Amino acid sequence: MEAIVAALADDPGENATKWAGQIASKAPTSLKVSFEQLRRAAVMTLAADLAMEFRLSQSFLADEDFFEGVRALLVDKDNAPNWRPATLATVTPERVESYFLPALAGELSFDPPLRRQDNTT
Repeated sequence: MEAIVAALADDPGENATKWAGQIASKAPTSLKVSFEQLRRAAVMTLAADLAMEFRLSQSFLADEDFFEGVRALLVDKDNAPNWRPATLATVTPERVESYFLPALAGELSFDPPLRRQDNTT
């Protein structure tokens, strides 16, 4: 993610400046987790990808950045979120990896459901 931001900063073009500004306004943890999500999803089956999406949704809802973003955009409307951690450089690989751990609510499964037996004759 840092390499993408650096490449945009080095590009004098209008589009690069626009995208650099967009990226800078987002939660650093979300950026790194999303980047890792795309990397992993490229080689996953649909079922594995959907299970990963479920894990990520549970992890993001358990993190304070989600609520901070809602506060800044919708509640106080100050557009000044206080992300934690505040920079890409301070988002550790361990923090990113923690989003991909099994969800505390249980795992999403795509095992075939049990068939209901029809007892009518």
